[in-house]
Parts: sequence; structure tokens; C-alpha cells
Amino acid sequence: MAKKREVRMPENWNDHAGWNAYYESKLKRPKRDPWDLETGTIGAEQLPQLAEDLKSRGWRAVWVPGCGLSPLARLLAHFGLQAVATDVSPVAIQFQRSKAGEFADLMGRLGPADPAGSFAAELHDFRTEFRPEAFDLIINVKAFQAFPVEDMVRIAGVQAEALLKGRYAYFDTMNVQGERRDQLEQALQDGGFVVPLLALNRWHRQELHKTNIPHMFVLGQPMIPRTGEYASDDLKWDHDMARLREISTEYRSCLQAQQEAEQERIGPDAKVAHVIYSTG
Repeated sequence: MAKKREVRMPENWNDHAGWNAYYESKLKRPKRDPWDLETGTIGAEQLPQLAEDLKSRGWRAVWVPGCGLSPLARLLAHFGLQAVATDVSPVAIQFQRSKAGEFADLMGRLGPADPAGSFAAELHDFRTEFRPEAFDLIINVKAFQAFPVEDMVRIAGVQAEALLKGRYAYFDTMNVQGERRDQLEQALQDGGFVVPLLALNRWHRQELHKTNIPHMFVLGQPMIPRTGEYASDDLKWDHDMARLREISTEYRSCLQAQQEAEQERIGPDAKVAHVIYSTG
């Protein structure tokens, strides 16, 4: 009997039916993938401390847009936060509402429950308005980067509007490189967020681009992949890496000099977007 082909994540992120089919396919697997229990770059083991830090400030309301099948919102509620998970897929929302038991072992390993926490899951297209000025924190895990630019601006606007003044959002991304980083950060800025060090980070990427040296960012540092002409030519790799490091050294010097001025620019009422760039 031929093996049924697995449904892939839709290439068009506005394809609502595609997301439904994708999650249905994942849930039909005889065994869940280990990464279905992942919570993004902010790992599950870091969530108890994150929750304590937020509660110490009096921040409790957290929105996880584009939640999919992730345990993130459930875990945040477990640790005493008022977590709201949303997704455009009815399959994902039904899972979030009815399958809390799937996360019980993970919750137990991470620590005892705080009874002050609460959890809600709602169907929502996050290009449309959602609870203006209701949240202390937004954690968007890989649910932003692949939309068309005009939709990213709209989504950023909705999420900035949902955030209280002086609060912040994490946009956790995967394999976003080059010009796409500029587009993503500009969309956040145009949507109403303040993106720390936007101009300096863009300058850094542009200066690296001018070298015409192929590179990608790994853990925040430019790195030349060991492919093509760099696969066996160690001298060229060392020479070109030195050029990239020289630019990055200048960037770090500017970064240190601009920190105080950047804090003044942001101000106490800004809605700040922190972008996490991960590779994998």
C-alpha cells in the first residue's frame, strides 16, 4: 500500500485551507514529532524564569499569535500568566482547547502550576484587529516572516495596537537573511513598533553586502558557508572572513557608543519589537 504523502506547510501563508490541511496531517501521524513540543528560541526550560520576571513587573497578559500546535501558551498559563493563543486554523484552535493533556508531562517536568494563570484559544486572522492595548507581551514564533511585505505591515500594526504602551513583543524567526531582514524590520517599524538599533543594524548588513562576499548570519555573526570556491580554499576563506570581521568590529564599536542614545530614543511608552534571528 502506497504511503500517504504528508501535507507540507503552505507556501502562501495566506492560504487558510492550506494551514488547516497542514495541521490535520500533523495530528494524523501515529507519533508526534519531538519538535512539536518546542516553544521557539525561548526554550521551555526558560519559561518559568520569564514568567517570574513578567509577574514581578505586574505584567501577566500574553498573546501568542499563530500558535499552531505549540505548547507555548499553555505553558505560560501554567506558570501564572494570562495567556491567549490564536490561530487562523480551526484545527489548531480545537487542538489547543481540547488537548491540554498532551502537554502534562512537559508541564510537570518544568515545575508546579501557579493557579493565577489562565488560558484561552481563539480563532483569529491576525491581519484583523484583536484586543487593542490588552497585552503586556506578545510572542510571535515563526508566524510572521514569510508573509508578503504589505501583509507584514498590516500584521505588525495589529500586534502593535494590541500591546500596551511601554511593553514589548518578540518576533522569533528562522533562516531570515539578507534583504528580507531589512524588509521585516521596516514592516515592524511601519506597523507602529520601535525596533531597537534599526538604522545601525541595517548599515551593518549593507556594508557586508557591499563586499560581494557570500555570507549568512549565524548566532548574530556573519559567516561564509564552506561551499563553492570556499569548500577547499582555506586562504580565501580566511582572507574574506577577515574582511567581514573588520566590518563587524566597527559595528560593535558603534553599538557600544549608541546604547545610551538609543534608550533615550525609545522612551518609556514605546511598543518595542525584539527580533530573534535563528538559523537551522
